[in-house]
Amino acid sequence: MCMPTWPEELYLITHAECDAGSGVSNREAGLTLRGQVQAQELATWFSDHEPRAVWSSPFRCARETARIALAAAHAHAALIVDERLALHDPSHILHDAGALVEALRGCSYARLAVITHLAVVLALSSILERVPIAGLVNRSRRECAITGYKRDGVAIRRIA
Repeated sequence: MCMPTWPEELYLITHAECDAGSGVSNREAGLTLRGQVQAQELATWFSDHEPRAVWSSPFRCARETARIALAAAHAHAALIVDERLALHDPSHILHDAGALVEALRGCSYARLAVITHLAVVLALSSILERVPIAGLVNRSRRECAITGYKRDGVAIRRIA
């Protein structure tokens, strides 16, 4: 049996609003009350789309977004925290995103949701759509925004 070239459906999701002004590092900043509500609202989308797995940035705001949404949706998707989704050095974002694209090529989940940071979503989208990041900056910058892709044979195309 041949491994799929991509997940059949891939959803890139920015994390819910985090409390960056709480005096903790960005990596350990939790969700605001508004962010918790946004994660609860994401649960409706999870219920409708039933991801088989959720990859999350190790940053607390992304992990909390994933956990709240999965629990509220009563979803049984695997939650996989992946350091490659962390926002490290912004000057290396396209290189890091390229490594993520390679990981996605071998992904065996039919429907995968990835919860990470806006910069990572833009970099991945740039590579998947073969457009410069500058061409994507007008896309939604709101928290829990979802960019969807569907595998069409061996190609992947944006659906939302």
